Amino acid sequence: MSQRARQNSTTLMSQPPISNSESPPSNTLPQSSRNSDSEQTISALPNDVPSPPTSPSNRPIVRPIGNNLFEPWRANKVIDYVTKIFPDAIKSYNDAPTHMKDVWFNEFRKKYKWNPEDEAVIQSIFHKKAARRLSDTLGQVRINLARGHAPPNWMNDQVLAQYRSIWNTEEFKKTAAKNKRNRNSDCGGLGPSLHTAGSISISEHRRRIVSHLLLFKYNL
Repeated sequence: MSQRARQNSTTLMSQPPISNSESPPSNTLPQSSRNSDSEQTISALPNDVPSPPTSPSNRPIVRPIGNNLFEPWRANKVIDYVTKIFPDAIKSYNDAPTHMKDVWFNEFRKKYKWNPEDEAVIQSIFHKKAARRLSDTLGQVRINLARGHAPPNWMNDQVLAQYRSIWNTEEFKKTAAKNKRNRNSDCGGLGPSLHTAGSISISEHRRRIVSHLLLFKYNL
C-alpha cells in the first residue's frame, strides 16, 4: 500500500453523530466520534466525501421490524452508506476496523432518526445487513470484472488493486469455491440465486397496494 493510502487510512476521523431532539446521540460510539469538531475527507474522490447531515425535522423515522429489517423500506439500502466512503479493501465487513463501521453507521444516522430505545437494535440491523450486502456486492463486482466490465465508481484504482491481490490468493480461491458449492446445494443444485434486495415487509406491501389503488381511483 502506498504511503498516501496508509496516511488516509490511519488519519480517518470518526464522524460525530448528528444529535436532535427526537433521537439523542448514541453513547455506544467512541468518545472521539462524539467530540470530533469537524469532518474531513478521507480521499480526493468525490464519493469519499462525508454527506452533509439532513435537518432533524426532515429526517424520516426508522423503526425496526423484528431484528432484520427497517421500516420504511428504502432505509434497508445500507450498502449505499458503506460504498460512499470506502478507503481500503477489506476481506469482509466483519474485518473492517471499528472506527470505519462507526463512520458508515454515522452516514446512515445523518439521513434517518429513530426512538432512543431502538438505538441498539437499529445498529445491530444495520451492521448485519451491511455485512450481507457488501459480500453480495463484492461478489458481483468480481463477476463483472471477469466479464470485462469496468469497476464501480466507488472503487478507486488503489482499492481495486488491493482486491485483485486478495482475490488471487489461494486462501480466497478455496473459500470462494466452498461458498459456491454451498450456494448450489442450498438451491437444490440449480445454481446460486443472489437476492441482494432483501425481503419486502408486509407494511411496505400494504403501502404500495394503497398507493396503486389511489392512483387507479383518480385516473378513472
